[in-house]
Amino acid sequence: WVLRGPIYRLLLVVLLLALISICAGSFVYFLGASFESLNSAIWWAFLRLTDTGYLGDDQGLLLTSVSTVITIAGAVLFLGALIAIMTQWFQRMIHRLEAGLTTISQKNHILILGWSNRSPIIVKEIFQSEGRIPLFLRKTKATRLKLVLLSEQTPMEVQQLLQDTFVQNWRFSGLIFRSGNHLKLAHLERVATMDAAVIVLPSAREDAGLDSTVDGGTFKSLLTIGNWAKRE
Repeated sequence: WVLRGPIYRLLLVVLLLALISICAGSFVYFLGASFESLNSAIWWAFLRLTDTGYLGDDQGLLLTSVSTVITIAGAVLFLGALIAIMTQWFQRMIHRLEAGLTTISQKNHILILGWSNRSPIIVKEIFQSEGRIPLFLRKTKATRLKLVLLSEQTPMEVQQLLQDTFVQNWRFSGLIFRSGNHLKLAHLERVATMDAAVIVLPSAREDAGLDSTVDGGTFKSLLTIGNWAKRE
């Protein structure tokens, strides 16, 4: 349960709270504390376990001792565990967003599948185009250019490569980064491939010294998208 996720961890904390409440309530009830019923004793223990404000309200050595112990345990278990679970969940969400693993909800966007030494040039030409891009925006009825880039590198690495290619104060407004392999359908769904208005498959420059495997990868990408479109 601890390794499955925040929901299971919260359920584990709830079970521990219930177990401690039942044990502490039964303990004071059967030792002769003045409670009308066992349920009242368990509810008394639960309140002390989850709310430190009740500390000091009890009278008698038995109730005071048990109340102090379960209040401290509750502060450590309930508050400490809850804060730790929420912090870990928040860090995982931030890491997932930074890694570019979430699915976008864009339509009529320009999609660049894969990364090569031509990709920065393509991005620069698209954003600096003065003729065709305004015409493209009018045809797609879009208010601004939306460019999505899918690559096996992390978004931070791609941004750094683009900054090294252009100027340091380059702004990435309108440019969405996602991590993934353009040969996998799940990753293509991540960038809303079927809703894209334009799909670009960048190849390497001829002087890069690469063999025909680049064209093979492009051909595989086209087959993957074509087969997916037929099923849709």
